[in-house]
Amino acid sequence: MIYEDLAAHLQKVSRLYPQVVAGRPLSAPETRTGVEAELFAEMSGARGALRNAAFELGRRRPIAVFTGEPKGSWAHVYYVSFHDPINSTRPTEGFYPVFLLSVDQKICWVSVLLAAGSVGITARGGWSNERGRRLRTRADFLSSELQLRNGWRRGPIELGAKLTWLHEERGKLHGAGRAYECGSIISKCFDPGDPPVNLEAWLNEAFSYFDEIFEREALYLATSLPREEVPSRVDQAAAAITGRLAEERFLSWVIENHPEWGTPRDMTDRVGLGFDFEFHESGIRVEVKGSRGKLEDIRLTEREWEVAQSIGKDYVLCLVTSLDSPSGYDVAILADPFSLLKEAVLLQTRLQITYTVSRLELVKALAGSR
Repeated sequence: MIYEDLAAHLQKVSRLYPQVVAGRPLSAPETRTGVEAELFAEMSGARGALRNAAFELGRRRPIAVFTGEPKGSWAHVYYVSFHDPINSTRPTEGFYPVFLLSVDQKICWVSVLLAAGSVGITARGGWSNERGRRLRTRADFLSSELQLRNGWRRGPIELGAKLTWLHEERGKLHGAGRAYECGSIISKCFDPGDPPVNLEAWLNEAFSYFDEIFEREALYLATSLPREEVPSRVDQAAAAITGRLAEERFLSWVIENHPEWGTPRDMTDRVGLGFDFEFHESGIRVEVKGSRGKLEDIRLTEREWEVAQSIGKDYVLCLVTSLDSPSGYDVAILADPFSLLKEAVLLQTRLQITYTVSRLELVKALAGSR
């Protein structure tokens, strides 16, 4: 049951997290013991359990679930986020229901949150007061026509200790937490040590608000954009679903077929890296591309192509095909795709620079790499 899994997870994290130091660099995976090891095991296990339990929500599309597993150092604000791929596939894009623990882990907010990346706040770009103002303005606009019920409220949330504001503090700390505060569209809170018995209903209410916001956004797009631009939103949603499914299939496949690469680290919630998965032990980075049927043309972003060039043989392009086939999916990999495909790519500039590789050239490269 999603209630039991989610409630137990939040209770355990709120109990363990105060025993680590936010901002402190992580220990190497092979040396983690005690609370650190227990927290990582809990985060990893909960992510899989909640992804499976999310099917109970009865959504029309598969829901992706992310937990705030730290990257580089322990985060100040821990989260569990739920993503409908029609609008968001990861915490850096769109808006989505999320559970956020305050910096002292005394309060848990359930919120429909607008991603900081929507106003240019990224892991690289960072927080600024002006970006925070734009984020609040956008979140306020999205909440303006919502009917409040059952204790929900509009606007920023207090994620500081003892219900204080992080975005009003001075200094450089809490950039992500400040963005979470200001990006909240609608929210309510509870004690994570004693979750409400109807926590699943809270999540369903959050998705109800999500649907209402999305429908209003879709109506706006349909009436304000040129007709030829409207289908691109549908295409992007379909591509997002395919992409996430391909990434999940890759994770199952790589653990069995390439254990020598090491433990995969999911980097899909990071912006601008140029790859989806990192293997710390071997130094391999993997970019995953998926297709519902047989092999298709693929597009690589400018950043993906730059990273493929810079790290050479340690960059692997993984092609997951036949995702809709009843007989199972297929996986093929290309190591050093820049060297293999640099003479065949087609540069295209639209809203951003991408490099297109035709199906024919992929077939040639795969044949030549065997």
